[in-house]
Amino acid sequence: MLQEIDALQRWIYATAKLPSYRLGAAPPKLPRPVIIWEAPSRPASKNISRWKYRKNVTQFGKFYAADLGQLLNYQDTLEKDLEEKMGRLPVYEQEGPGAKIVGQLQNVQIIIDNTDQTLDVQIRVTYEATYSRNRDTAPPPTEVFTTVVTPDGKFHIGGLPNV
Repeated sequence: MLQEIDALQRWIYATAKLPSYRLGAAPPKLPRPVIIWEAPSRPASKNISRWKYRKNVTQFGKFYAADLGQLLNYQDTLEKDLEEKMGRLPVYEQEGPGAKIVGQLQNVQIIIDNTDQTLDVQIRVTYEATYSRNRDTAPPPTEVFTTVVTPDGKFHIGGLPNV
């Protein structure tokens, strides 16, 4: 969901002043440091109740750093901030300033993989997102009750069979 990526972008910019873009929305030339977000992995959801479900999401991206010291500094800043926030980030209803908080990402973890020893580093952010389903509106209660007795001795109240 775009609101989840927006929540990550807001958090990273507020915490480390690090710009980030969605893959399709990034300008052709970007100065380092920057993060480019790719498509997330969203496996099947787990039902919490009839009207709520949870998804464990992994958001993938690429972090382009200017030097190793900068990379380590950003990694440390983001990890410490997540610890202070206890792994929770707010989700807003829309992009931009003045938006209302409508949800929360929980158990947020950031993983920066520098396995290929370059300054173009894979980044993964894992989190749980909880959503609510819309409840059906219940029909209004009936005002007229009728009792019907059938020849076999069964009766119905209000059109619903009762034995």
